[in-house]
Amino acid sequence: MKTLLWTALAAIASAAAAAAATKLVDTLWRRLAKEPPPEMPGWARALIGRPLRRGLQGRLHSNTV
Repeated sequence: MKTLLWTALAAIASAAAAAAATKLVDTLWRRLAKEPPPEMPGWARALIGRPLRRGLQGRLHSNTV
């Protein structure tokens, strides 16, 4: 049970850190370049975007229920 709890906490912390880093980088890009960030390539969206989005949606959904 401890292993499961530890794994869940690590997954939540990783998703939160990834979301915070993504938001920070987006904000920095917009301030420095004065334009929105470039579109993410399809391969990057598949490797990074989908897992991050799923983790955040799951976390947000579980907090609102």
